[in-house]
Amino acid sequence: MSLERLISTINKSHRRIIGLMSGMSMDGVDLAYAEICGSFPDLKVKLIGAHARPYAPEVKRMLMGSREGTVYDVCQLNFLVAEEFSECVNEFLALNSIDAKAIDAIGSHGQTICHVPRGTDRIPSTLQVGSSSIIAEMTGIPTIANFRVRDMAVGGEGAPLIPLVDYILYRDSGGVVALNNLGSISNVTVVTPELDHLTGFDTGPANMPIDFFAKLIPGNDLGIDCDGALSSRGRIIPDLLNEMMQIPFIAKSPPKAAGYEEFGPVLLRKFQDKYSEKVPMDLLRTAVEFSALSISYAYKKFILPHHQLKHVTFTGGGCYNQTLMKRIRELLPELNIRELNEKDKALNDCKEGLGFAILAHETLSGRPGNVPSATGANKAVVLGELAP
Repeated sequence: MSLERLISTINKSHRRIIGLMSGMSMDGVDLAYAEICGSFPDLKVKLIGAHARPYAPEVKRMLMGSREGTVYDVCQLNFLVAEEFSECVNEFLALNSIDAKAIDAIGSHGQTICHVPRGTDRIPSTLQVGSSSIIAEMTGIPTIANFRVRDMAVGGEGAPLIPLVDYILYRDSGGVVALNNLGSISNVTVVTPELDHLTGFDTGPANMPIDFFAKLIPGNDLGIDCDGALSSRGRIIPDLLNEMMQIPFIAKSPPKAAGYEEFGPVLLRKFQDKYSEKVPMDLLRTAVEFSALSISYAYKKFILPHHQLKHVTFTGGGCYNQTLMKRIRELLPELNIRELNEKDKALNDCKEGLGFAILAHETLSGRPGNVPSATGANKAVVLGELAP
């Protein structure tokens, strides 16, 4: 990238940016393409298009094994994931006849393979693979990545980072609203009219244990609890549910961020082994109840005592699980749960990708991308590293 183009991009107030995201389910790459202009917090964000590129089975297998892998494995994945992200961008551009020169930047979250939060006996750290230099070279578009590191450098958890995006997109001068994403992990942003009072944190699991136990059900080729149809036929195992709710993260006060260490396959296999005599359908139903109950606990303990919520919007794949949503409504009858409108539905499958497009825009504008009241950082900082 020429120095002139870099300076021109930085000086722009109106940018076209692609955001890239792959979550903890490691299914593939989600892309969002947006036009963004204006000054914070009054940004105008227009979603232009979206695209998804599933990982090939071999890539997903390598990623799933990366936490028990070697340095050699991680080194290879850093390049392989970058190539997957780049192919997703190039596919999207080709399908829509868009010249790469029309794109000002890419904001790439990368693929998390390890996140060590504060409060343990290990060094707080985070690692997302998918080299920004390779993405920039393969696409011809300057790429910003490694958003989480700078927040951790100033004492934050490195997550969640979407609260700033929720504030930009959903703040309501008339009251406090909440956005709750049900991905592998459940994370909530309590959006207050003033940014300083905003809070956001991971409540615990959403789809991670549900997907794990859904894969154990014979004949379930999809490997998920589609629409909650399978879990609706199971019964809760009280002892297992009680054990799950004793996981220390559930009662931990925010700020907090969760991942594989807290709710991943290593822990879930222990539950599977201990309750191996139970039918898979009951294990699945208990996993759904665990997610619903941990979400309910977080609201009752950490949110509702401090905020009167105007309404709550649930997004992410988990919002389509009817068993999960039914139990959330039953456990939290005091919530005004807002149904997804057309805008929400359009954003639902690519919201986090859009989020990193917005965060990249803020980085290019020299503005902070973290919210200290959400991550626990000691100050707001500009996020990310640029590969021109």
